[in-house]
Amino acid sequence: MAGVGGILAKAVQVSGYLLWEKLARPRVTRASEVPGLPDAITARWMNDVLCRDRPGVEVVSLRSADGSSGSTVRRRFHITYNEAGRRLVETEAGKRGGLPASVFAKMTATLLSRLAYSGGAMADEALFFNEIRREVDLEAPWGYFASYDFRTCRSIQLMEDLVATCGATFGNPETRIDRAQAEDVVTTLATLHAKFAADPRLEGRFSILRTVPQWYRSAEPFRLDKYHAQAMDKAASVIPPRLHARRGETWDAFMKSVRLHDRLPRTLLHSDVHLGNWYVTSTGRMGLCDWGCVMKGNWSRDFAYAVSGTLTVENRRLWERDLLALYLDRVAAGGGPRLSFDEAWLRYRQQLFQGLLMWTPTLCHSPLLPDMQPEHVAMEMIRRTATAIDDHDSLDSLD
Repeated sequence: MAGVGGILAKAVQVSGYLLWEKLARPRVTRASEVPGLPDAITARWMNDVLCRDRPGVEVVSLRSADGSSGSTVRRRFHITYNEAGRRLVETEAGKRGGLPASVFAKMTATLLSRLAYSGGAMADEALFFNEIRREVDLEAPWGYFASYDFRTCRSIQLMEDLVATCGATFGNPETRIDRAQAEDVVTTLATLHAKFAADPRLEGRFSILRTVPQWYRSAEPFRLDKYHAQAMDKAASVIPPRLHARRGETWDAFMKSVRLHDRLPRTLLHSDVHLGNWYVTSTGRMGLCDWGCVMKGNWSRDFAYAVSGTLTVENRRLWERDLLALYLDRVAAGGGPRLSFDEAWLRYRQQLFQGLLMWTPTLCHSPLLPDMQPEHVAMEMIRRTATAIDDHDSLDSLD
């Protein structure tokens, strides 16, 4: 898909599929079919997805419960099984990957969500939940099934219902992460990064995943540069005056930080590690959800974005050096490279732009993208990430 013309052509094509789905209300019955809308999912489809390797177990009925909409449409489904299924649910209760009593579905059920995910995000997230998730010991949702169709831009990720299985509560701008939780955040990232540091599958089996520069090139039709500039003006009240006075330099600095990923060592990145994508379990553990932006790049993107985006400004200033030292120790202990603190600190300063540029085009965005977050959330995230950039003179760290 090339440029704005390409995405407009895709919009016309996808609109036709969506109109047909809303008029015909097709229902899916086999796992090979990708549901376009939540009410297209049937008990037969869920049975084929969850029970095909469980002889005698059958899904009898489904009940759609609460959900939400943003960059995607999310729905919770409660599942009723036959007697064999009910016994298995009880037997496997508490086992990650066991037969679930409920599941959480994430779908591209609107035109704008399909356009936003048409660049490859649906395939990236499917790869994570279908394969990669099983390899890592993380507090993250289990993926039961994921599929997509590039022609219609339909996609679905069927995953663990975290509220039911581990009593998860999700972050918001009012959530305060304490020191132990902050350490859990960086330890989680270190576990992920150490596992896939210099893994040859990044250029082999997982080559479908985009690098950081490739990810941003795929977003060029959405004119992030234009909407970043608009947002830097709109958010002037929360941006430090010194940085706001140099706002015209921030896009070029961001692009320099992106290009660094072409020459720095790579690992697997979550890459969208803001506060709303973290949850706290009933036992107090920090977990990481929403893997729709998984990509390949240098560890420093995840670390810089997480520290600047999940902590209050005051706590970030107090803890960031200790958190970086902890992260480096955990990576080395997990089999990853041993990095010097001074080099890692420089990478941290340089990659702080990555967090800012996830939020300015959220505050002000192309009409071809959905409203992904409430304005007050975007403003708070811009305040945190911009303040970190100003604190660390990041504009001058890329010379």
